Amino acid sequence: MDLRHLRYFTILCEELHFAKAAQRIGIAQPALSIQIKALEDELGAKLLQRNNRNVRITEAGQLFLVEAQRTLEQAEHAINVARRAGRGEIGHLNIDFPRSVAYSGMLASALSTFRQKHPDVDIMPREVSLWDQFSGVLEGRANIAFTSRLRYLKLDIDPDLEMIPLRQLSLMVALPIGHSLAKQKAVSADDLKQEKLIVISADNPVNSVTLIEMTMGFTPRIAQATAEDISSLSLVAAGVGIAVLPTAIRAVNLSDNIVYRPITGIGPVIDMSVIYSKSRREPIVDAFLKSLKETPPTIFSGKKRK
Repeated sequence: MDLRHLRYFTILCEELHFAKAAQRIGIAQPALSIQIKALEDELGAKLLQRNNRNVRITEAGQLFLVEAQRTLEQAEHAINVARRAGRGEIGHLNIDFPRSVAYSGMLASALSTFRQKHPDVDIMPREVSLWDQFSGVLEGRANIAFTSRLRYLKLDIDPDLEMIPLRQLSLMVALPIGHSLAKQKAVSADDLKQEKLIVISADNPVNSVTLIEMTMGFTPRIAQATAEDISSLSLVAAGVGIAVLPTAIRAVNLSDNIVYRPITGIGPVIDMSVIYSKSRREPIVDAFLKSLKETPPTIFSGKKRK
């Protein structure tokens, strides 16, 4: 027995006429009769009473018809599910991202655009550390990962990963509102040389000391070391010192006592990208990448990088 037999039987029950049912199905009437007889033989039950004038559904036929209709409906549902999944319209999308990507606004814009076009996809975002932003995709825990990496760090990217650049970020300085540099519209590296800086500690991949040395050419005077950028902002608000941070951090409205100023003479220092596994690329990944191209143009650069 297969779905074809169930379909033939349900159509025959609707028509209660072999010739009409055969015409609707698109087969010869004798062939339909043979198929229905084979179905009854397989079930060991009489499904239909028929004579020269009409067809009547037996009690066994009535009960079988209900189950046959349910089976056909479920099969049609299964087919639609598979087709929609093949188009990336449904399923689960696991997305890893570091905190810095959330600050930048890219994550919110990308997910909002995707959800509008694919409301039936379950999106499972997961914040990860900068150390772990590649491993989730490589190990199959994530379909997609947004990444943030310093330009001066040369990373060996696994050949299975495809990387698509999104945005570049520069640096700025966070200052207490009463600081003398807050009066300027912008500051230079020379302005910062004699200042006491709050830095992110050496065990963080975004190491402030190395970052400043590589981009501005001097070793900073350290007022305090913290583990995270949010902690740095708290200390800036308290007047402990100033901090050099990525421009995206200004989205965090931590205190009215903080002002931000651009740093002149340096270009972008942080590359933000999206990555996926070439060997595990599912239709839902393609759907997300297509949606990503339709997000505001400030987010997507459209160039692939291996």
